[in-house]
Order: sequence, then structure tokens, then C-alpha cells
Amino acid sequence: MGCLLWKEFVRDVDSVFTESNLEASPTRQLAPFDSVVIPKAGAVDWSLVDDEDKAAVDRTIHRIKQRAAQRRILAKPCFQDFDKHNHGHVTPSQFFQCLSFLGLSLSEDEMRAILTKYSDREGVNYVQFLNEVEPKVREEPKYPKYVDSLKALQLSKSMSVSDDSVDVDRVMTKIKTK
Repeated sequence: MGCLLWKEFVRDVDSVFTESNLEASPTRQLAPFDSVVIPKAGAVDWSLVDDEDKAAVDRTIHRIKQRAAQRRILAKPCFQDFDKHNHGHVTPSQFFQCLSFLGLSLSEDEMRAILTKYSDREGVNYVQFLNEVEPKVREEPKYPKYVDSLKALQLSKSMSVSDDSVDVDRVMTKIKTK
């Protein structure tokens, strides 16, 4: 049975994930870590694709976005029907079957361009595709506006109360003078 050098192990782990002895100065600001998005296995590195193919994909996505917006197409349920294990991928034939079912038929060149961008070893990543085609519109939170309206209402009530008290004082002074 071998020995484990625990203190050296802890020091090495701390040096990989963070700075050592942070517990001594918990308010110290750390430099942000660089993060890299690694494409899935089998996926094409999109930075290495030539500009002509990128332009073809962009044109295709733009055309699909327009059709989906005009027809108010909700595409995710169609893809989810084929994705029984809910892992975000379908086969290329299922992908194009969904698009044709939704009325978004593509030419051979457009199909090839879409497959170049969204396919990997697991199939076609329809979640990534839908994030580009149907971007989620983020609504502004309504609560801050509601709080502001309540504050304005409370301020207007407090001003009207102060005006009433002045009016009451005037009335009382008039009564006393008579």
C-alpha cells in the first residue's frame, strides 16, 4: 500500500482551481479564468470553415427565421417527438423530416450547409439550431415597474394629504376669525 502525500495533493489541487490560502484573505479579488468552448466530438470547428460556407449557412438560417416568424412556427415539439432520450440530437433524416413537416423545406446545398454547422457524432444538434432560429425574447421584469408605480401613487397620496391639511388649517383659521 502506497503513501499519499496529502498536503502536496491539496496544494496541487488548489493551484489548479484557485489560489492557495484564500481562507486567510477571503475578500481578495481573483483574476477571471479563461474558458474555452470545446466542440462536441465529431463536430466541425466553425472557425476553420471558409467564408463561403459560413455565408451559405447564414443565408439559410435567415430564410428559415423569416418563414418561422411569418408562420409562427413552434418547431421544438416536432424535434422532441424524435428525441426520445431528450439529449438534444436527432438523426439527419429525422431533422430534415421535421423541417419538411413544418413547411421549411431546404435544397441539397442548404441541407449540406446546415449539417456542416449543427451535426456531430450524436446526430444533428437541434437545440443549437433552434436557439439560432427561434431566439428567446427576454421580457423586462415587471416587478420594478410595479414598485415604481406604487411609489408614485404613495407620493401623490402623501402630497394630497398635505394639501388637505393646509386646507383644513385655512378652514379652521377662517372659523376662528369669524
